[in-house]
Amino acid sequence: LCKEASKYGGSYLSHMRSEGNQLYEGIEELITIAKKANVHAEIYHLKAAGKDNWHKMDSVIRRIERARREGLGI
Repeated sequence: LCKEASKYGGSYLSHMRSEGNQLYEGIEELITIAKKANVHAEIYHLKAAGKDNWHKMDSVIRRIERARREGLGI
């Protein structure tokens, strides 16, 4: 669907599939979809759910920033 949306200037808007224990995997999934479809991606409600996951936010933000530097529209 994202590949088709890309043809028309569409975007991929995602409410992450995991904001908890699989936060990293969810971020990578979004980045992979955006890269393969060549589409702008938006993350709705970016957060780390649960105290055990709060420490992940700094690295998640760094990962998003790296994807942006690599040319991905996030």
